[in-house]
Amino acid sequence: MSSTYEDHSCSCSGITSSRNWHMAMSELLGTFLLVSLGLSAAATAALSAPATAQLGSGLALVVALYVTMGASGGHINPAVSTALFAVKRMSLADFLLYQTAQYTGGLLAAALVCCFFYPPLLDFETAKIASSAVAGNAGNITEAAANVASTFAAHSAAEQMEAIYVTHAHQSVSLWRALSSEVFATGSFILAVRGITDNRNAGPPLYLQPPMIAATVLALTLCTAPLSGCSLNPARDLPSRIVVAVFQLAVDGCTTGLFSLGGSSSFVAPLIGPYLGAAVGSWLYELCITRGLKASLAAANDQLQRESDGKIDPKDDLEDSDDLKETRPNGDSDNLDSSEGPDPNPNAADSKRRRQQPRKRVATKDTELSLLESSEGKSRDVSVSLYNA
Repeated sequence: MSSTYEDHSCSCSGITSSRNWHMAMSELLGTFLLVSLGLSAAATAALSAPATAQLGSGLALVVALYVTMGASGGHINPAVSTALFAVKRMSLADFLLYQTAQYTGGLLAAALVCCFFYPPLLDFETAKIASSAVAGNAGNITEAAANVASTFAAHSAAEQMEAIYVTHAHQSVSLWRALSSEVFATGSFILAVRGITDNRNAGPPLYLQPPMIAATVLALTLCTAPLSGCSLNPARDLPSRIVVAVFQLAVDGCTTGLFSLGGSSSFVAPLIGPYLGAAVGSWLYELCITRGLKASLAAANDQLQRESDGKIDPKDDLEDSDDLKETRPNGDSDNLDSSEGPDPNPNAADSKRRRQQPRKRVATKDTELSLLESSEGKSRDVSVSLYNA
């Protein structure tokens, strides 16, 4: 199974096809897995082991990619779908369908994780406040004081959920600096994804692509999280803000600026930044990498074509080369013996005519791509995918 980011065109027939709905369900499930496991890792880090947050998020991405990359391409991120759409490799209908599925998956995941972890966070904050009260009162804490501590813990638990599930910039970082950081981080992420999934580039085996992409996310998080939180995925941040806001309204009767336009908790940078960064990263890859790869392949195939036009005997070349194969426009591989004689094949005349057609010698997948395949110009009936064909 071979594929590249570049090989997938806008071939889906719209949002009404059954196959597209299956792809959307794959994206919903993948985003649900990614967000739920990632948020759970963040909550676990707050309760016990701080080092598990970033590692857990990276492993969550590996799991989600392995589950969905064969069905829908494993975008599980509106920014990745934007990268395809920005270079016209995804139709508008498919783009909107993927966006809807991804945000729905993120919303369901955030709601589930908040339901799971709210009681432990409540107990954790209650114990922490009660412990402080005990220390402050020399070991004497009344039942009323414990009730007050529990009430404050409910507020603190809601605020703790915001700190865990919502992307925050550093207090000293301005909105524009946080937005720029998100654009840079997401653009770098898309450049890495396209390089990893492009068979004309490094093109590692399909089964190695998810851990390599996850390693990229881990590296970017370690490098840029102190600035903007390094969201990289709007479906990870916006649905979590909605769910946490609902919890805060239920507990406190108000929210704490989750949807403010400015400040360290602004939703603008983690929502807008990944979209801008994905488009910029994808365009840069097209401009700086894809064009160079296409030019190299075209030059190599031109050289092969000139050699096959008379400078090299096809029979000798087939005997001497392990990397090249003979192909014909109709894809047949006939005997090279052109001597005439009785042909047991019922289509002997057609077979003879095919043998008389000019041969074109092109490189195999392991060396270069066929000019014939690259010039067909026909859209394939395949998933809008990064990882599979």
